[in-house]
Amino acid sequence: MAAENGGWLTPGSGNGALKKNDVHSEAYEFECKTTEKGSASLKRADLDKAEIYALADGRDMVWVTDIQGKRYYTVRDYTWNALQGG
Repeated sequence: MAAENGGWLTPGSGNGALKKNDVHSEAYEFECKTTEKGSASLKRADLDKAEIYALADGRDMVWVTDIQGKRYYTVRDYTWNALQGG
């Protein structure tokens, strides 16, 4: 995940006092969740917390959910619009 996105892993997978989220790159912070089950839960409170940490570091937040080996990326509307050139 980190190498694919030109980033680096956060020591302790973001459980430290200073750095949160799992992967950092120049423009984004990624919070990554993986499950071998057929579904995953996505909660507004978790998204908001990851976004707060990313914005505090001057980056946009990307939530990555890997369900049985398929990755899904969740971003805020302003991030999506920027990626679309808007």
